[in-house]
Amino acid sequence: MQLYTRETLLERLMLVPDLIGLYQAQDASFAPAVLQWMTATEDLLKRLRSPLVSMCSGQRARLLAAVDGVHADAAAAGSSPRKASRAAAALCLTQVEAALRHRVQELDTQLQVNAEKMAQLVALGAAVKPLPVAPQTIDPSWLQLVWQQLAAVPETRHLHGYLSALMAPADRHALLEDAVLNWHHGQQV
Repeated sequence: MQLYTRETLLERLMLVPDLIGLYQAQDASFAPAVLQWMTATEDLLKRLRSPLVSMCSGQRARLLAAVDGVHADAAAAGSSPRKASRAAAALCLTQVEAALRHRVQELDTQLQVNAEKMAQLVALGAAVKPLPVAPQTIDPSWLQLVWQQLAAVPETRHLHGYLSALMAPADRHALLEDAVLNWHHGQQV
């Protein structure tokens, strides 16, 4: 689930440069495009059950208020409604972007720690009992076989249990595949 969440948030973040391009070009569609991006991002965060959804909603409400002519600061109140809306959209966008980027960085850190533990599990398990011969193309059934073998090795049982409890099956399989491929590559050097 962490890998899915990370990739999904990255997809949303990859749209930000295009929005900033609209702002830089002083395109009138900037504020509506940011509202649309925020609404889609909120929907995504709801599906992920992320607490960031409330922050995103709050920023969207702030932007909607600016579009309606309500300004949070006195400086924006003196500018034209269009400029004030554009400025509010830019500020709200940067707040949401920073929060999403921070969450991706947190996930990267967690995934790196989990990947290191998975590499330790594979190395220790393979040292005690050779891994099954890898097929030409790694498939889920072979990964499941490796995972079951690592569970059966007394020296890896505790780490295996820890990783089983820590990670969703999809994350576990992806990190296991990377660890096994890296281990095999290290054996061939």
